[in-house]
Amino acid sequence: MLTQEQAPTRKTKVAVTIGPSCRSPEMLERMVDEGMDIARFKFSHGTPSAHTEVIGALRKVSGRVFLHPLLIRLVSGPGP
Repeated sequence: MLTQEQAPTRKTKVAVTIGPSCRSPEMLERMVDEGMDIARFKFSHGTPSAHTEVIGALRKVSGRVFLHPLLIRLVSGPGP
């Protein structure tokens, strides 16, 4: 696990779209450890309760390692 002092300083950001294959707490922790800066959620897919559960797990993992990714929520726009 990285500590705040060990976190690399860089100009680019690593953005990850959270989907079914990476929703587990273990995978979220691994992604945070590997340098995920932005967690992107597509709210047009999945349920609000599923997103709430994953965001809670991500916050718990982030708090343990002192790194807090930015959360981006994508919602569908108006239809055609």
